[in-house]
Amino acid sequence: ADEENEAGASAPRTSTWHLMKVLGPYFWPTGLCNRIRALSTWLCVGASKLSNIMAPLFLGQAVNKLQDGHVDFKPIIFYALLGFTNVLFKQLQNIIYLGVKQTAYAQISENTFSHLHQLSLEWHLKKKMGNVLRSMDRGVNSANTVVSYLFLYLVPCVVECVVVFAIFYTKYNEPALSVIAFFGISGYAISTVTITLWRKKFRKAT
Repeated sequence: ADEENEAGASAPRTSTWHLMKVLGPYFWPTGLCNRIRALSTWLCVGASKLSNIMAPLFLGQAVNKLQDGHVDFKPIIFYALLGFTNVLFKQLQNIIYLGVKQTAYAQISENTFSHLHQLSLEWHLKKKMGNVLRSMDRGVNSANTVVSYLFLYLVPCVVECVVVFAIFYTKYNEPALSVIAFFGISGYAISTVTITLWRKKFRKAT
């Protein structure tokens, strides 16, 4: 364990460009069918977020009509359809992403294994191959985790928040509401990261 920690501490930092090259199979894998699946995944993410943003606007129209004393079923129907569309595209995203994840997992594993075989005999003699293979497997799993949480959840969520801030400011002419929402989201993000790092110290201690 001490040797692994020392190796991790002395390992060079990976640049952002090199990280994106490693994660490339999740965005543009080999093979036409695999690329169509990858593009379909990101299209489903965008469609799901767009439906989630548009649905409350139609709900607001329906509520405004109720204040005028009559029921307008058109915005209610659109609200229900957009809510269904949001869930539908989320499920399609999960289903399509399974194939993307499996293809990317195999491609990254193959690239890593190929790089491992290109290293010198001296390098292999100095290293414990059991630790190397275990680290390689963890790295491939970590790549999937980064793409899943960062690009499928966090980045789309941030973009959705920015669009909502813009809607508050432009459509409803409420800059104060945009500022309140911005600081609320920012405070939540900062507190989440701070608490997570604080808990990480206790996990390392155990």
